[in-house]
Amino acid sequence: MIDAYFLPFAIRLIDAILSGIYNQKFLSQKYSKKITLIFWALIFFLIGIFLLEPYTSGGLAGILAYIIVNFLLQALFFQKDFAKLLFVNLTFVAGKYIINYIICVIFIYIGEITNIIINYFISNEYIKTLEQAKVLTQTTNLIHFGITVLIYAVIFSFYLFFISKKYVCQNHSLNFKESAYLVFPCVTSLFIYITLRKLILIVENGRTYLIFDTLPETKIWVATISFLLLGTIIATDILFQYFVQYNEESRKRIFLENQVIQTKKEVTEIENIYSDIRGLRHDMQSHINSILLYVRNIAGKNSNEIESYIGKMQETLGKLDFSYHSGNPIIDIIIHQAQQRAKQEGISFCVNFVYPKNKPLLRAEGVAIQNNREKRDERDERAERFEECPKSLHLRGGVRRKSDGRVTEPEENLNSCHIHQSLSKDLVDVYDIAVILNNALENAFEACQNLTGEKFINLHSYLKGNLFFIEIENDFANPITFNETTGLPESHKPDKNNHGVGLANIQKSAKKYLGDIDIEISSNNGRQRFNLTVMMKLPY
Repeated sequence: MIDAYFLPFAIRLIDAILSGIYNQKFLSQKYSKKITLIFWALIFFLIGIFLLEPYTSGGLAGILAYIIVNFLLQALFFQKDFAKLLFVNLTFVAGKYIINYIICVIFIYIGEITNIIINYFISNEYIKTLEQAKVLTQTTNLIHFGITVLIYAVIFSFYLFFISKKYVCQNHSLNFKESAYLVFPCVTSLFIYITLRKLILIVENGRTYLIFDTLPETKIWVATISFLLLGTIIATDILFQYFVQYNEESRKRIFLENQVIQTKKEVTEIENIYSDIRGLRHDMQSHINSILLYVRNIAGKNSNEIESYIGKMQETLGKLDFSYHSGNPIIDIIIHQAQQRAKQEGISFCVNFVYPKNKPLLRAEGVAIQNNREKRDERDERAERFEECPKSLHLRGGVRRKSDGRVTEPEENLNSCHIHQSLSKDLVDVYDIAVILNNALENAFEACQNLTGEKFINLHSYLKGNLFFIEIENDFANPITFNETTGLPESHKPDKNNHGVGLANIQKSAKKYLGDIDIEISSNNGRQRFNLTVMMKLPY
């Protein structure tokens, strides 16, 4: 009696648990994870035992009933996303029914082995009574069913795990064509399953036979076909993910290329304007000084009003030059714009940046402030990590925590005595530096928008041997989620297809110089801080 119920009960229970876990991998839940899994498994199991098992067969009606039950439970426990629901539903149902054929063949082979064992015990007179034979038969049947269920659970779990593992673009919204491409192999597999079922079951003279009994070699072919169908579903999913990733990379590359092209045009125009303004400012300053000297000689003590007027002209003329000089006019413009924006938005913006050039001539800039030794030690440590692994330094998340799980507190003072290099020839393309600064500063300003009270952005650069470092540090409020594929923070903007590429562009620019980026998240006095370090290897 136990034998008759063990196999269907065990199979339905495995289906209920695996379907709940599989749905949670792809779909957004309405309730907590544990509650969803417990109630899903319970309802799914009861429906399977009392409705699907006795009243539906493995034919088309049974498959449709299974799919409908899946849809109803998905609508009850998960957010509505029809394309994703359809994909999850059909990949699960198709895998379950195709694996049934594999298990059927395995069940037959295990049954043959158990029969051999029973016959061995009987032929050698280890079993002498009918009661002993009955106990042996029940024991071997339970072992037979137990091994079959275990193999079913392993194969089904591996199939579902492989799909969920390879489906890396979880946030990608499926359109109709993409959804059809993904579910087409599942539908095909289900129709092949129904066709094979018609061929395997032979009805003659009112009795049902299996084709396995008359053609034993078909067991191998059916199992092989089933594995190939499962492989087709998995391969389609993997291929689709490659297409999505390729399109995403192509979109980001085109975006970056257009950004570089536009930047080059602006750089050429700005450099010409900047050169003209500096020349004009120099000439005008000379003219004003000459006029001022002439007025003083002619007017004498009565020249106060004229000198005041000329002084205002000099003050206005001084505004034609930028307040910060990094060694490159383009970088000066980017920093100047950032300073103006920070002033308008009430953000404390601290800059200590020098553009890298060739033939280093060391010169000290800035003043030594508290904790400078700790900050230098930290930079030395980063440089050592970079030298050990120059081609792949990015630390996913980079969140520093203590052993008890709490976030470590950063140093109170972030400024230190920097030693920069005043150089004569560019070692890093100004376009790459512009891409890094524009994207990093834009992200920093956006992060500060949702903050109240004091907020700051720090930008500085320094050299360590032949390594050039750019650091941007800022406050932030929104929680940060890291993408499992790229290891980079994801954008909080609703249109993620057109946003969230800033850090990816920064990373690409750094990798052009055998570098990478390092992200650290820390906390200080209840405020979260985001520190982005861009590392590049200079060619000398």
